[in-house]
Parts: sequence; C-alpha cells; structure tokens
Amino acid sequence: MKLIKDLGMLYPVEGSTQRKRYGMYECPSCFRLSKHQQYQMKSRKDKACKSCITIATHTKHGEHATTSRMYRMWSRIKRCCYNTNSKDYQYYGAKGVTMCDEWKEDYTIFKTWCETNGYGDELTIDKDILCDELNINPKIYSPNTCQFISKSDNIAYANRNRNGFESVSIPEEIKWENIND
Repeated sequence: MKLIKDLGMLYPVEGSTQRKRYGMYECPSCFRLSKHQQYQMKSRKDKACKSCITIATHTKHGEHATTSRMYRMWSRIKRCCYNTNSKDYQYYGAKGVTMCDEWKEDYTIFKTWCETNGYGDELTIDKDILCDELNINPKIYSPNTCQFISKSDNIAYANRNRNGFESVSIPEEIKWENIND
C-alpha cells in the first residue's frame, strides 16, 4: 500500500484519550484510498486493501471459489474422497473412491479436461458408469472413468444399481388420484 497523505495524530474512537498516527493509503490493485493506522501498515505485510485481499483469498487457480461451478465440483470431489470430516465421506472416501493424482494436485488439468469433454452447467460428473463398464473397483475420478451426464440419468443409474431395477420416470401429465376417495 502506498502512503498518499499523512493524516497526523488522531483519536481512533470518539472519547479515546490516546491518539494514533493515521495515513491515507492507496491500494495498488484497485487504486481505492483507505485510512489506516500507520503502525499497523508497517507491521502488516498486506500489499492491497481489505477488499482485494478478501477476493484474492477466495480466488484459486484463476477461479473465484464461490462463483465457479467447475471449481466447486473439483473441490467437492476432493473433499468427499479425502476429508474424513465431510458429511459425504462415508459414501466416497470410506468406500475407497479416489481422485487421480493429476486432477487432485492441479485444478487447471481438471478444468481443461472438463472443457474438452462436454461440461455444461446442467450436467453432473459421473464416474460410476465407466468404472462399472471397465470393472474398476474401488471407483476413481479420472479422465478415463468420468463423463458428464444429466442429473436425471445419474439418479436413474444409481437407483438401478441400488435395487436391481431400472428406474422409471412418471410424466408430469399423469395425475394421481386420492386412494381414499
């Protein structure tokens, strides 16, 4: 942060008896001006304002973690496979499901694979179908075992494998009658 103007000794809060030296600083990232205590600025290693630091903290691999669906997908897969504190770990990591090393270590490789293999916001990533076809057990998230499918197809495949029956979708047009009538 670049000191623009020394504001001198000021009381930090109204009614305070102890004055502190303040200055106006310019953020090199967004060029906003902000008022800070000078001793804090000397002791801090921040090179940007609080807003820019917050954005940088939540941005990884060129993606904003809270807005990029693809990044959240990658992060969720890792969490489910490796974080024993995850609520979904029992369905993934505890059953031996893993993520290939190249994806686990580098989000950009995962992102590139997604972009060249049919990623769409309305689709979900599936490992089960190809792992079952290739007889891979325990299952693994990898370029050879994953594909993008619709959520309804994913649910139908999971239901078929869970109870041995093919799931059936009932069209919206069908109205159920009350059995008690």
